[in-house]
Amino acid sequence: MRYKENPYDLKNDLTVKELYDAWLPKYISDNNLDDNRRKSYDAVFKYCEPAYSIKVVNFLPPIIEEHIKNAYKIGERGSEAGKKITATYIIKGNIKALYNLLFDYAIFRRIVTENYARTFTINTSKGDGQKSREGRPYTKDELAILWDNSGDIFIDMTIVQCYSGWRPGEVITLAVNNIDLENKTYTGGIKTSNGINRTVPIHPKVLSIIQKYYHEAIDIGRPMLFGRSQKFHGSYRYIENSFRNSLLKKESELGILGHVLHDGRHTFSTFAKEYGIDEYARKKFMGHSIKDLTDRVYTHMDIEWFRREIEKIL
Repeated sequence: MRYKENPYDLKNDLTVKELYDAWLPKYISDNNLDDNRRKSYDAVFKYCEPAYSIKVVNFLPPIIEEHIKNAYKIGERGSEAGKKITATYIIKGNIKALYNLLFDYAIFRRIVTENYARTFTINTSKGDGQKSREGRPYTKDELAILWDNSGDIFIDMTIVQCYSGWRPGEVITLAVNNIDLENKTYTGGIKTSNGINRTVPIHPKVLSIIQKYYHEAIDIGRPMLFGRSQKFHGSYRYIENSFRNSLLKKESELGILGHVLHDGRHTFSTFAKEYGIDEYARKKFMGHSIKDLTDRVYTHMDIEWFRREIEKIL
């Protein structure tokens, strides 16, 4: 009876590993993601090895939650080889996000009828009783200091975040092929269905920054907008830890203290509110879900309207 209702695939007993192997190439292709993104997902999935042989239909919410809480991998290189490496709170959050996507695909394949991974949340704070630090936008004085030191790639990425709303992982992975200098837009996004492949107008204040790194990337053959000028371990891409450590060190030297990578995004959201950007536009720029049915389903604005909204930020 179930097959007659959804005659998509007779095989509904895939394991978690088989589901991942089927999902990853399709997801990379459908979203036009580069090979670095594939490597990122592979790195996270290594922490899921204890769940590889579990059948998806049997991977119920309490079991998923337990696996995430106790996630680990076995080191493969250097001093970590053969050692058990416990997932950090950030990696646990990435595992949860990966399972969200995997079960979205499991629904598409008619393996399950609901997303088990989205039925619960996990605590990704650094320790029991500790709260994650709330975002703190850059003050206008701090932003002025960043502008005075533009030219440093990590500061430039942060400035771009302040005028676009990109997440740190999104600004790192902006693909050159998705930069449209003629129409002054960039397309990117990760993490959620609302955030993936969203197009944001390039704010006039950061256009020269985008142009600089675009032409640099074209000249050296770098696939991403922001990255190394030479390959390191076979890749031009910076990882978030490199972004975080380098930015915080530079900001400390400039007297800017107490920030984290997401604060550029917090700055954009605060600017959007301060300068009266339409709430629908603000959520679209940031890749957040639109709760209102009328806006989510029936509202369709063109890129020029979005451009006028983002340019309200002075």
